[in-house]
Amino acid sequence: MHNTIENCVIGITVSFGGSGNVIMENNLINSSVYAMFSPDNTVDRNYWSDYLTKYPNAKEIGDSGVWDEPYEVHDSSTDNHPLVKPVAGNPEFSDEETFTTFVIAAFVIVAVIIVAGLLVYFKKRKR
Repeated sequence: MHNTIENCVIGITVSFGGSGNVIMENNLINSSVYAMFSPDNTVDRNYWSDYLTKYPNAKEIGDSGVWDEPYEVHDSSTDNHPLVKPVAGNPEFSDEETFTTFVIAAFVIVAVIIVAGLLVYFKKRKR
């Protein structure tokens, strides 16, 4: 989920017995998905950059953000709810959040090292 796969002939492949996989809410820009050999693989709610080229008469279903024509991914896979707009980045792991967490962790580690160093210094000084 929440990946952007760009300019790949086959961006995601699930084959030869792979089952129970879910390919959902991704941006496939000039890329494709090849998910076959198992009826229980799910390809749904993805953004396809070539959607309007394949389905020029498609319309959005109300304000749902979903096209009214399923996107045929491959002979054995269909995205029944293709998205009108690209998916935003992964809300669980945004770059800004990851950077902020890293900065805070680095600050805490440096503070602990300084405090430990000062404690050792003052303890040796008292002797």
